[in-house]
Amino acid sequence: MRLKLVKLALLSALVACWLMVQPLALLTQAIAPKAGNAQTAAAVSPQTPEVPDADLLFRQGIAHYQANRFEAAIASWQSALEAYQQAQNLERVGAISNAIAAAHLKLSQYAAAATWAQQALTLAEAQNDVNAQAQSLGNLGIAYLEQGNYWQAIETYQRSLDLTPAALETPEAASETEAHLLGLLSNAYSALGDYDRAIALQTRSLEMAQSLGNSALEATALGNLGALHTTVGNYSTAIEYYQSGLRLAESIHDSTGIAYTLKNLGVAYHALNNVPQAIGYYQQSLIIARSLSQPQLEAAALTNLGIAYEDLGDYRQAIALHGESLAIARLSNDPQMVAQSLNNLGHAQLGANQLAEAAATLQQAIEILDRLRQHLSDLYTVSIFDTQVYTYNLLQQVLVAQADYARALEIAEQGRTRALVSLVANQQSAVITVSVADIQALAREQQTTLVEYSAVPDDAFKFQGKQRGRISELFIWVIQPTGEISFRRQAISLEQPLESLIAQSRSQIGGRGIFRSIRVAPAQVTETGNPLQTLYEILIAPIQDLLPAAATDPVILIPHENLFLVPFAALQAADETYLIEHHTLAIAPSIQLLGLTQTDPTVTLSATSQALVVGNPAMPSLALSPGEIPQILPPLPGAEQEAAAIAQLFHTAALTGVQATETAIAAQMPQAALIHLATHGLLDLDLPSTEPNRLHIPGAIALTPSATADGWLTAAEIAALHLHAELVVLSACDTGLGEITGDGVLGLARSLLGAGAKSTVVSLWAVPDAPTAELMIAFYQQLLQGSNKAQALRRAMLKTKASYPAPGAWAAFVLIGNSN
Repeated sequence: MRLKLVKLALLSALVACWLMVQPLALLTQAIAPKAGNAQTAAAVSPQTPEVPDADLLFRQGIAHYQANRFEAAIASWQSALEAYQQAQNLERVGAISNAIAAAHLKLSQYAAAATWAQQALTLAEAQNDVNAQAQSLGNLGIAYLEQGNYWQAIETYQRSLDLTPAALETPEAASETEAHLLGLLSNAYSALGDYDRAIALQTRSLEMAQSLGNSALEATALGNLGALHTTVGNYSTAIEYYQSGLRLAESIHDSTGIAYTLKNLGVAYHALNNVPQAIGYYQQSLIIARSLSQPQLEAAALTNLGIAYEDLGDYRQAIALHGESLAIARLSNDPQMVAQSLNNLGHAQLGANQLAEAAATLQQAIEILDRLRQHLSDLYTVSIFDTQVYTYNLLQQVLVAQADYARALEIAEQGRTRALVSLVANQQSAVITVSVADIQALAREQQTTLVEYSAVPDDAFKFQGKQRGRISELFIWVIQPTGEISFRRQAISLEQPLESLIAQSRSQIGGRGIFRSIRVAPAQVTETGNPLQTLYEILIAPIQDLLPAAATDPVILIPHENLFLVPFAALQAADETYLIEHHTLAIAPSIQLLGLTQTDPTVTLSATSQALVVGNPAMPSLALSPGEIPQILPPLPGAEQEAAAIAQLFHTAALTGVQATETAIAAQMPQAALIHLATHGLLDLDLPSTEPNRLHIPGAIALTPSATADGWLTAAEIAALHLHAELVVLSACDTGLGEITGDGVLGLARSLLGAGAKSTVVSLWAVPDAPTAELMIAFYQQLLQGSNKAQALRRAMLKTKASYPAPGAWAAFVLIGNSN
């Protein structure tokens, strides 16, 4: 069977924003290698000794730079530099160092650019020259960004922004430089996958450029906004930005801007499946790029042409074009460009059935992507990994085509929860790997059946940014308690998308998604058929013969992408029995994380374990929609009764009402072995971030406000705790939901595991009060009678099902992490 191919990175390389290659030196009077400023650039302050020959070489370098003869500019400036050094003209030494950095940026020689920019910065700091510091920092930030040091780039740009008002003599000059820096900062956030912040920054840059009447800056910002909107799939908006930017670039004869905009227009039309028009734009861009000696632009145009020829079935031509692009990328020392070029070459090799070559090429790409994520914060590791996941998926497809199913499983594991695994292992600076032998050993040690899913996108999908294609096939691995590995694959009809089936199944149950209500509203199901049975046929039937016969034997499911939303316990066989009736289930974001959450088998929860039990706090206020007056959330009497009964089982007192303050609960959580919170849970709570330069984690638990806390224990606040709990139960609405990323579900459950909890029980929809109380009490009773966590949850579900047969009442909760 022919594999569905992922058209990855059509637009990663394509939408590389052309502001990235505009060195800050272009906008400064210290160097100012642009038309009309040669005299200013050559001027010497009264305190600076003149060096006539060097001054001439300096002006020659500027002329070369303006004519795009960057290597000649570097040669002239280096000759001038020697004379200035002999004359101890440190001001000019610093200015020329920064000019050379700008020229190296134009040549995509980023390591050299960083060296020269750092030298210029050191000299500027020694002379207390704030203006020169701001310029040097700007160019240093570009070099960091292009080498994949994203957070360093952001910090460097921010330093330059902070210096800008003091660095320049006029408000207009300061505003111009600030607008430029905002665009560069936008590019850095875009590289990290934080597109909302990138668009906001780029919009500010555009507005400032327009108010200044600076057509070059305005054209740049328009082009970058077009690139960002292309990345998030807003193609019509992107084309409008591009066309506006193209008109401006043509009016000011900006050849570089014209070339980048033509390339990006090709991207937008390519994404809209207008391949002939896209090829025309790419070829125009390539011609200009070569005439300007712009290697980064040339590589991007070659990449896009390669993918276009792939779409036409001409793999030989595609491979040749991708090879040219890769050669340029390697010379530039830009690791992200190299990884993208390798990915696209590997894709073309797969299309040409050159499987061994494709596997080797994609493995190289993955090694680079792994290094790019080192030393980032947890959330930005999540964000950037979300832009990289399809390279791992593509390698899985190649390995499956080679029938190397074990190695494909290793890559499936390597392509998920990278950030969370590093966080739990406390090794954010290392690349943590997992082998088939490790996976088999874990299955044998835990005597557990592991089931790992991997979603393969639609063949027609062209990846850009964090977008996802519709699932066209599932790869499924089953690892038996003996360590034996079996592989199955399941085709998905695009006429009945899996994503739609999952949404229908949740709607049928009553899980409508994200909303602020503890009650389950009656679902209005208009779909025909039974999506719970259809999902069973897709997800379970292909592996049914591989699952254990005994209902009490554990089965740990490792979902992927939207499969995290599947109510597995409620999936129905043809005989209308539910999956939970036949199997003991738990969920893990990855097999590797499951290994990290295992505990000493002698450590078990008992009636004497230190338990923190909370129920029905005095609720905080919340505006149910923008502009509304905040209202106190309704009380949950069932949750209070639930907490009292559970506390009694553990010989402790439940914290309820005004006792259950956020301050008190957060202080006690690190000491508890068991944490049970029965209250309101909200997923889409949008509270102001205390760290504006960090991404948002969705999710919050309602507790009692105090003088020092607002009553919302957020996922971000939980992530900052140091927990030692064997089990955390969030008996509340939607606590298992969140933002689905390449690293798994970003939300409350992830924060708990990242903070140190070994396992957590969370909900997939808004749960009804009374059935939830019954289920939770039964769960702890079973746990204290000797059942492990997964067995206890299954038995509690079945008991609750006897009283409340509808799966919306009993199937919402899932156990994530250690099942013992």
